[in-house]
Amino acid sequence: MTSLNETTVNPTSMPMFMGPTFPDMSQLPNQAQNAAWMQMAMSDRQQANTIWMQMLAEAQKAQQERMKILRDTQTKIFEMQQDSTNNWLATSSKSNAEFCKAIMA
Repeated sequence: MTSLNETTVNPTSMPMFMGPTFPDMSQLPNQAQNAAWMQMAMSDRQQANTIWMQMLAEAQKAQQERMKILRDTQTKIFEMQQDSTNNWLATSSKSNAEFCKAIMA
């Protein structure tokens, strides 16, 4: 009986690895390339974030402008209604006074 230390491995008896083939190590990007790619990706992300924030700010500004236009329009409508009501009251009071004067005469 042989001990584990004395056992030799026969390469022909070992099963061959039939998995995926690995690329040549010279074809893999090195650490400097990975860092450069990561830096470019982070830069792109920051630029996209900046553009997104600008779009949000512009959208908020446009919304505020629309609300101001709406408030101004509602104020004008209210003023026109008030003027119309006041004119109607003045005209009706004048007509009523003339009617009463005509009846009394």
